[in-house]
Amino acid sequence: MTITKDDRKISIIGGLLLLGLTLTTGFTVYNAMRQQIETVLDRGLTGSLDGKALLFETRIGKGIEDARALALRPFIIQFMQELSENINNREASNNLDRNVNSLTQIGFSAVVIYDKNNNILSQVGTFSSDENPVITLTSERNSKLIWDNVFILRVAVDVINNNNRIGKIVTETKLPNLTRSFMDIQSGGKSVEFLICAKMPEKQLVLTCLIRNPTSVRYAYLDISSKEQNTTPKGMALIGKSGVTSTLDYRGIPVIEAYTSLPSLGLLMTLKLDQEELFMPINDKLKD
Repeated sequence: MTITKDDRKISIIGGLLLLGLTLTTGFTVYNAMRQQIETVLDRGLTGSLDGKALLFETRIGKGIEDARALALRPFIIQFMQELSENINNREASNNLDRNVNSLTQIGFSAVVIYDKNNNILSQVGTFSSDENPVITLTSERNSKLIWDNVFILRVAVDVINNNNRIGKIVTETKLPNLTRSFMDIQSGGKSVEFLICAKMPEKQLVLTCLIRNPTSVRYAYLDISSKEQNTTPKGMALIGKSGVTSTLDYRGIPVIEAYTSLPSLGLLMTLKLDQEELFMPINDKLKD
């Protein structure tokens, strides 16, 4: 049988068509698998972040309300008022101490009461060091989230009697549930990172952030330009939006990042994973 030039052309064209069809099918399958994995991850990241955000908002909100409730206790107000009138009133001082000493039994790790001149009237427990990383909460700037290998909520509340400020109460409460939620991210992947941030009081376009990855926790300052407020996950969260997107993170690395805001606390959160790790199973399969 003689093979003509036309036969060779047909064979070559047929081979090229088959190769093209194979490549097209491969890319179609790849894109379908990529979209499916990305959709599943989007839902997973969003669900995980929403759960963490709800826990933080609920527990911190309760801690702030508990501290504020102390400033309304009649006996505490009474004894503080008596000491403001006579700092040497031993009976009022002892009564105030008894009230304050009992507060560690209802969840507070440390409490201190000051008079209107910032003199200590009573104290129980040991406060965390001022050198620990701090994220300032709410627009009032009287509540802080402190990291000391465990989350600690510090709240300062003025004590008012008959429309007059007679002093203030400062409390600290350890938050083990929030600590576990912050630390428990290993199942998300080797490159997963969880960020909790707030605007710096004196620099509104600078964020103070606690960043958790599978091996460490670090404290960092991240800049946010005015242009980024409508384009980046952290910028979108700053203006009260939530969602998930593909983007470049602060390292310049492509990631899938979920973001949300907690406006009542002045916090934003993001949870992200490197795209390289996300699509590694597909890429490895294509290499086989």
